[in-house]
Amino acid sequence: MTVRNWIRLRYGPRRWVYLPYPLILSGLVLLGFADDQTATGLWPYFLLISVFVIQLVLPTFAGWIAAFAGWLGLWLIALVIAIVLDHYGAPELLLIAALASASSAPLLIFRPRLNDHVPTTIKSE
Repeated sequence: MTVRNWIRLRYGPRRWVYLPYPLILSGLVLLGFADDQTATGLWPYFLLISVFVIQLVLPTFAGWIAAFAGWLGLWLIALVIAIVLDHYGAPELLLIAALASASSAPLLIFRPRLNDHVPTTIKSE
């Protein structure tokens, strides 16, 4: 496993799995602005939007790691805040965990494989 394999472009139908994530995050940013949040409070969303857009355009294994870790990290932060604030009961915490698992599943299932061979040129016979 070399660094070259981590940053090699992997085009194909699997990259379209990234499309809903920047749309969802953009909606959350709009909701944040509607709730009078500042851009400094929404920087994790902007960062994840850029990661998912770059991954959609230039899919790599390293980009998938950043996207997947960022998405899970966002849900982990939401879960920790819910636990610390103690405003939610067990059903709400289970709902957050279920939403995190369900929304992360497509990223895990359609992740790029390090041993995928993606031809760079097509030979015509």
